Amino acid sequence: MTKSPIKNIFLILTVMTIIAPQQVVAGEADSVLKMPAVHLHHELTIGYGEASSDQLFDGLQIGRPGNYRVQHYSGAISFSYKYFVLPQFAIGIAVAYENENGIWQQPYMQQTDEWLVTQLGSFKRAAFTPAIELMYIYKESKPVRYYCMAGIGFTYQNEVDIYSDGYYLTNYQNGLNSLGKNLQIQNNRYHFNGQITPIGISVGGRISEFMELGVGYKGILNIGITVKL
Repeated sequence: MTKSPIKNIFLILTVMTIIAPQQVVAGEADSVLKMPAVHLHHELTIGYGEASSDQLFDGLQIGRPGNYRVQHYSGAISFSYKYFVLPQFAIGIAVAYENENGIWQQPYMQQTDEWLVTQLGSFKRAAFTPAIELMYIYKESKPVRYYCMAGIGFTYQNEVDIYSDGYYLTNYQNGLNSLGKNLQIQNNRYHFNGQITPIGISVGGRISEFMELGVGYKGILNIGITVKL
């Protein structure tokens, strides 16, 4: 018996409706597989900075009399972690730490018109700053990378002031010492802090060296090493 032409056409259309979608899906899968992969990675950095915001703006010297002289300063030591959510943009966290110690002194003039310096006491201080950071790479020509960075956080300050015996004993008035009850005073406080780095340059591959110019908790000049994970 001869098949009807209508039945043949219907059979062909049915086969085509089954095969065509499968070919389209396969084509879409091939196109997805052929798309270039975006290289998103993690980075760890360790840095050393000079002239941090706390050191420059005297943010950690709390109520210290006379003129102070720093005898040791650790510099701003920082650790950072960044994750690149886009090839040129990263978000991360950082911590910075610094400490210093020294003496404060008071110059005065004798009746002989000679200047003498009396040591009023000593101090030691430390600062710890956790922060959130954003980084943008505005030019990259391997192995050189140019970028900028900004961060915001808060700083915990701890300072211990120790008065010299002679200075402490001369500050009694009406039976009370104006410096307090103890030779040693401890001051703790918090304040907001930030970092603005308009110029950053790194050179290298998986392990690279960097130099940054900015202002904030990492210092005006910050140098260190970056490791890409």
